[in-house]
Parts: sequence; C-alpha cells; structure tokens
Amino acid sequence: MRRMRVRIVTTNNLQISGDLTISFTSQGYRSRLSDLLNNSRSFISLSDVEVHQEGQESTEMSFLCINKPAIAFLFEEELTSTPDLNSLPDTMKSDRLVASASR
Repeated sequence: MRRMRVRIVTTNNLQISGDLTISFTSQGYRSRLSDLLNNSRSFISLSDVEVHQEGQESTEMSFLCINKPAIAFLFEEELTSTPDLNSLPDTMKSDRLVASASR
C-alpha cells in the first residue's frame, strides 16, 4: 500500500488536505491516483484531514469521505505546490482538471 498526502479543492472552494491510501498490484494496475478516481466507487476516503475555507478557521478530523463529483482539483501535496487558481487560463477555470469516469 502507498500512502500519500493530497490536496483537494472542491467545487464550492473548500481546500481539503488528507492522507490517501492506494493499494499496489503486481503489475501496477489500479495503483495510480487516476485509477482511484476512475473506479466505480462514488467516494474517496481520507485520514488525518484538514479542511480550510477562506475567512474561517481550519477544521481537523481523523477521517473524511468526499464524493468524487465534488472534486474540482486533486493533487499530491509533496510533488506540487498549491495552485494559484487565478493564474489558470480562462478555458480551464470552468473545466475540471481531474474528473472521475463515474460522472
């Protein structure tokens, strides 16, 4: 199993940071973040979660399930910095960067 820290920006502009666990298979199949987003499950489970909303204090919780259609952006925190949503091209501001196949 692989545990990674991810940041999710929801469609209503909540920023959620949490630990995500992905299972490995022998061929690497279904062990990528994109595989997790495109599987048939409707929710993603996170542990050690922090929820940030602009203008409010952060909320911490040990566990959170998030509905995949509520995800606007998803990225691994260690590999990338927080995206500046204002610097995105106009064509990307209305589109999702990461979408699930279940939509």
